[in-house]
Amino acid sequence: MRRFQIIIIGLLLAGCDGRDQIAFDPPAKQTYAECRSLLPLRANQRTLLAWVNGRLFFHQPDANPELGLQLLEATGEVRSTQLTPARVGELLNAPFDRPVLRAIAALSDGRLVAYFNGTSRLKSLSCLVLFDPTSGDIRLIAAPQDLADVSGMGLTIDLADAQLERAETTIWLCLTHTDRSVFLRIDARAVATGDTRVIRAFDSLKTGDETMRALPHDRLSGQQDGSLWLLRPSTGDLWRISRDGQAFASKEIDGRPKLTVSPISLPDATGGSNKLTIQFYAMPDVMTLPTEGPTLSSDGTRYPALLFQTAKDKLLIDRDNIVIRPAFPTYALRFTHWVADPATGDLIAYDAMSGEVFRIVRTRR
Repeated sequence: MRRFQIIIIGLLLAGCDGRDQIAFDPPAKQTYAECRSLLPLRANQRTLLAWVNGRLFFHQPDANPELGLQLLEATGEVRSTQLTPARVGELLNAPFDRPVLRAIAALSDGRLVAYFNGTSRLKSLSCLVLFDPTSGDIRLIAAPQDLADVSGMGLTIDLADAQLERAETTIWLCLTHTDRSVFLRIDARAVATGDTRVIRAFDSLKTGDETMRALPHDRLSGQQDGSLWLLRPSTGDLWRISRDGQAFASKEIDGRPKLTVSPISLPDATGGSNKLTIQFYAMPDVMTLPTEGPTLSSDGTRYPALLFQTAKDKLLIDRDNIVIRPAFPTYALRFTHWVADPATGDLIAYDAMSGEVFRIVRTRR
């Protein structure tokens, strides 16, 4: 018996001479989206994010109105910055008042434009300031009376919801009431020289010949190519806003869930004029599991999903390939605010369901 086994083994080895050996192709690599936790915050909150020189600036105005801007260092340490309500109150010659930080936008040179509002003794505290995180200097860009006049809102400006977005060389400030919306803008290039005139961008927002208005819960997104996007989370409608106030509707693919965060456009890694657009689709109802099998669309996609798209290619990373720590309810993932890290192409995203801020990294394995 032992002699028979030796003969069989010898015959097998003799057949493995390279030329007649069976070749097995290695399995194709799969692309994953790894969500690496950076910071725990309160869930279901409006969250301001700015990524500047490898550091994350953040604030949740409704959860912590008394706080100023905070900073997550590369080491993981969280500390307060010098952009505080107290210092802005002093800048407005109202040292005992506490305006609330409502919006931020990062400039290309590492400084931040911030919008504060609030009222005190029938006095408006709405203002725009320029903050230098390196030196701690704060400079007033637009005083309350200036913003009240240019917006046409008067004292009601302090009741308006506010968003700040930088779209390449333009800083946009959108102020919205339930019955009106106003778009203001600043030339970001002129901020460095001190010429920071705030102007009314256009009289009204229009779709064709019809007038439309931004709503308080709409979300603006400024892109690196200079475009400005407006997302209406309640319906999933998405528009591109031109500098003269025309809103052009984006055509979404039928059957996909509503967007919960505005798309992000980045220069494509291949270079040239190509750009990479990233979109996120949450499950339609994050509070329940699917009841009719594992898929929620006719193409078999398991949501949530991330779509990476260029003019030539697109890559859809669905729930099976979104990697988070064990036991995390990936099906309930719902990004509502995010920014890009231009140095790496990663995304820094706030998940409203868990309250966590993640770094989203694409990997192949």
